[in-house]
Amino acid sequence: MHKKLVLNLLEPHWSSQRKDGFFPDKNWFRLNSDAAINEVDGLAGLGVVIKNSKGEFTAASSSRISFFGDIDFAEASAILEGIKLVEELGLIPLVVESDSLNVIRLMSKRISSNLEIDWVITEVREFICKNSVFTVKHISRSCNSAAHNVAKIALVCSEPCMWVQQAASDIAFLL
Repeated sequence: MHKKLVLNLLEPHWSSQRKDGFFPDKNWFRLNSDAAINEVDGLAGLGVVIKNSKGEFTAASSSRISFFGDIDFAEASAILEGIKLVEELGLIPLVVESDSLNVIRLMSKRISSNLEIDWVITEVREFICKNSVFTVKHISRSCNSAAHNVAKIALVCSEPCMWVQQAASDIAFLL
């Protein structure tokens, strides 16, 4: 028997209820993810920032992948990296926020794709099936600057980085 996938897509206008985002409950975590692109070197930096319901820093990560021209694939990969970090740290329930409307629509099955991105979306959906308390939300680019700044770090660092509970001084000012 297959578990039915139900994905709650919050409407973008809810972001005005709180300066740094909307939380359905005080026990939720918020994962912001983004990709930064270096087309010259063919790289995509993936950035993830996780905060608790008070807006306090919980964790962040940056890594990079090869970039072959598909920004949606890079954005979805950033979400997947964040999901893996959330799973490792046990940060549930979760609101995932991204400024990539196409990826949010793919995750919620509002649009479909036959491209390489499908395997990434499938992995994210598997996580959703395992964790029923999960919400996805589209946010504006300006509300996603911390994740974008962390993604830019990945473009200059050859190794993946992760920060948990306390942001290192080299990224604290970016958050």
